[in-house]
Parts: sequence; C-alpha cells; structure tokens
Amino acid sequence: MSAPITIGKRFSGPPGCGNSGYVCGRIAAQVDGNPSSIRLIAPIPLERPLTVEHHSGGAVEVSSGADVVARGWPTDLEIDVPPPPPLEAVERAMSRYEGHARHPFPTCFVCGTERRPGDGLRIFTGPVDDGRPLVAAVWRPDPGLAGADGRIDPAYVWAALDCPSGWAADMLAGGTALALGELTAHIERLPRPGDRCVVIGWPIRRADRKHYAGSALLSAAGEILGQAQAVWMSTGSTPRV
Repeated sequence: MSAPITIGKRFSGPPGCGNSGYVCGRIAAQVDGNPSSIRLIAPIPLERPLTVEHHSGGAVEVSSGADVVARGWPTDLEIDVPPPPPLEAVERAMSRYEGHARHPFPTCFVCGTERRPGDGLRIFTGPVDDGRPLVAAVWRPDPGLAGADGRIDPAYVWAALDCPSGWAADMLAGGTALALGELTAHIERLPRPGDRCVVIGWPIRRADRKHYAGSALLSAAGEILGQAQAVWMSTGSTPRV
C-alpha cells in the first residue's frame, strides 16, 4: 500500500467526478513504468481518499471503499504521431472548437469553456483546415501547474493528452456519447510554465463500441513531449471526459 490518492474538486470532468486524464496521471505516478496504461472501471469520486494497492510487475489497483475503480500497469506504446500544422493553422483551428457551441461538461478541468485562465487548462482543440482528420490547439501551461523542479507536473500532461483524444474520437462516434475506458501515455519531456506547446488529437479506428484515438503534446518547434493512445467507449449514459 502507498498513501491514498484524493482528487480535489477542482479537477472535475463531469460534475462530481474526476477528469479522466488527470486521474490517469495521478495513478500513473504510482505505476513503475513509463509508458503506462490506466484503465478506468468506474467514475472517480472527488474529495474521497482512494486506496492504492501495488502488485508485482509494477502494476497498481485503485479502490474507492470496497470497489475497484481503476487499474494501471507498465506497458509499451507504439503510435505514429502525425506532423502538427503550422502554429497559424493551429490558432485558426481553436476558433472552430466544437465545445464553444456544444459541450457536455463546460466546467471540465481540461477543455471546459467556463473555466477561468489559471483554473482550468482551457485546451480548445478544433479541426484543422488542411483536410486531415486532426484537431489541434495551442497550450501555454500556467505557472501554478509546475512542480518543485520547475517543470509541469506529469499529471497535467496526462490531462492535456486526454480531452483532445476525446474530441478526435468524436469524429468516429458521430455524436454518440463516449466515456474514456483506457489511456496509455509516454511522457518524454516535461514542458516549463509559459512554453508555447501544441496539442493534437486524431482518430485511429473504430471496433464495435471501442473508438481508438491518439494525442500528442509537442513543443512549438515540433518536438514530441508526450504521446498517448486512448480507448473511448460508446455509452448510452452521460459521457465521462
């Protein structure tokens, strides 16, 4: 056992539940490996201690009371990251962010339009205009997201890789409600506060109820800082971001 994890109310996705990417990042910090995969089994409650149990091979199991809500394990990640569009095209894409017109959870920590600067990440990935199935946004991490080493805490990088993949998976789902089922990420280098970063997301494939999408965080020069593959599940209930 290690110290419990508690997800503060600031880090919500849907009201009353943790943002899936941030939650995955907090759990990934307990996994002995990078890349790692986090599977979400149930919505993560806010302001409630979550028990973390360590297993062989670097894996962890996270519980809320008697219920297992997530599992994590070290893994490999092979994903082809498409080249990002020029910064000018990324800025144009942000103006087409679908969340401005329709957003299931406008207070989402990562992509919510009602979050103030410095509170939420405000990553508004919109479709690019070069004909590719790709969403993109500029992100300048706030100083409040930095750890003791002066770099952005990895949990926020996981969060930044989450919602862009969801908006990309929406291209496959055609408006069907989606919930993040699993996120696999490899953090290669952590940005510093104020760095001009680019976040992209793209659909990969659909297999029945599963929608696979990729995402990446890049420097302004195009260096890959982090990359991820997400599995989003079609659901008839309210989606989880």
